[in-house]
Amino acid sequence: MATMANWNGHTFEVSANLIRCFEDFSVKGSCETEAKKKKGYVKRKKGQPKEITFNLPLSALLGVTDVRSEAMAYVNEAYAGKTDYFYTGTQKLFKAKVMLTSAEISEVVTMPGVGQKWISCVVKLTFKQSTNDSSSSSSSGKKKKKSVKSSKSKGSKSGGSSGGTGKKKISGAAATIAAGKKVVKDAIKAGKAASKDKVKTTTTSGSGVKYYAGVAKKAQTTKNTSQKTSATTGRKISGAVGRVMATKKIARG
Repeated sequence: MATMANWNGHTFEVSANLIRCFEDFSVKGSCETEAKKKKGYVKRKKGQPKEITFNLPLSALLGVTDVRSEAMAYVNEAYAGKTDYFYTGTQKLFKAKVMLTSAEISEVVTMPGVGQKWISCVVKLTFKQSTNDSSSSSSSGKKKKKSVKSSKSKGSKSGGSSGGTGKKKISGAAATIAAGKKVVKDAIKAGKAASKDKVKTTTTSGSGVKYYAGVAKKAQTTKNTSQKTSATTGRKISGAVGRVMATKKIARG
């Protein structure tokens, strides 16, 4: 037995007892095009489904047991849109499955008598591509994208958890702005600054840095001056107390 092709359980073969082989076998590939704006050439817009067409003669004289039932089976499968891989020999013709989209019966020969038994007919079959040729690669691509997405989400979660254990360090212009904004905020809270200071620029360059650097420097200078004044006053007080104590001691003596 020599198998020519098979699809969805249908075998097209030649043997000593059966001849079921197709004729006028053709394969078609095409794409939809559109005109280019320059030079009048066309360009590809999108691919069209690949097609397989052939005629299948069925004859009781060539070993087909029930010509009518076999022919009508193709009609019913075309109506249902059955899909499967089309094999020529032992190899897939396409990497994609094909759908039986049309089955047309013609040249029917019947035997006179009860039931009008079909002796022979010709079935014209049309198959069209129903899945992508690169279905395996596209599915792997989806998995890859999914894994990348999941790793990103894991990274964001881990980053969030680590952020919860300690404060993020800042430096440079951002640190200057942060320090200055704190001074302004504290001054507004204490009633020592106008609320309009809150609307100063928050950019990390140019006037924002300059403004907040000045605020922070002024606050630090004020703090240092206050500390020096307190220290001097403390020293003066301690000196005066010492002199009083010494006077009392002399008076007792």
